[in-house]
Amino acid sequence: MEYIDEVLSLIEQIRFKGYFSPSEDFSNIAILGMGGSGIVGQLFREIYTKKPVTVVSDYNIPDFISEKTLVIAVSHSGNTEETIRAMEKCESRGSRIVIITSGGKMSAKDHEKVTIPGELQPRCSLGYMLIPILRSFGLFDEKVEGETNRSLHSVMSIGPDIEKISKSLVDDKKIPVVYGISPTPSVAYRWKTQFNENAKMLAFNSAIPEMNHNELAAMPSCYGLENFMFFIAGHPDGRIRKRVEAMEEITGVEFHEIPVFSGNVIANTFSAILYGDLLTYYAAVHRGVDPRDVSAITKLKRILSS
Repeated sequence: MEYIDEVLSLIEQIRFKGYFSPSEDFSNIAILGMGGSGIVGQLFREIYTKKPVTVVSDYNIPDFISEKTLVIAVSHSGNTEETIRAMEKCESRGSRIVIITSGGKMSAKDHEKVTIPGELQPRCSLGYMLIPILRSFGLFDEKVEGETNRSLHSVMSIGPDIEKISKSLVDDKKIPVVYGISPTPSVAYRWKTQFNENAKMLAFNSAIPEMNHNELAAMPSCYGLENFMFFIAGHPDGRIRKRVEAMEEITGVEFHEIPVFSGNVIANTFSAILYGDLLTYYAAVHRGVDPRDVSAITKLKRILSS
């Protein structure tokens, strides 16, 4: 399978029917995960607002995790060291644990599981890992699935425009800075990590309006500002639209936005993710690097295991 096919498989992944049955007897949720698995928790925390959601991307867990915590441990490989350690600590607290994985050590654990396909790169499996959680909490029904499908196809239809922006980014040797906006500002972090892993580019992310209280102060007189390209991982409206217009006036730089693809939050979130995935894939192509290559990360794991 070509890497572009892995990227576009998100359209198929939204049809995945895996789910679990969360009981009502929990006071908070903790989602354990690292890297491409960890972004699942960040996005869910922004979409689901009925009870507190904590994302744990570490060996250690917060003191408040208890038998009243629903723990969702997400690891594409099932062998993620930090996630396994954190899960073991949750077990000692008596938490109910649900595992989302394709196999590995975690699949042998005696907890409820959602088994996902394992043939894709972890970062290309976001739909397989996030959709079961959304379905389990009643957030991804047939209507939302249909809207999301239409939105993703809309992104595909502007693929040539996305590639053109990506080529400009690479040809001009710009460093991408990505800003997230409500309700899912973590999409910007997803773009940042995709630039890192797919295109092998350093990239940075923040959020609007938070950056209006710090980063904005530096931009009018910052040296090297011409070396950056600024993106908004969404389509601002209302007060955020006014802020963006003011930011462009104050800084003299352009903030590249993406179109509105749907009125549904989840559909727009997935379409913004696919937009960023395509943007970073094309950046890899134009840089002449292998988007699958994560040899530096693999080397680190090998050193740590020795």
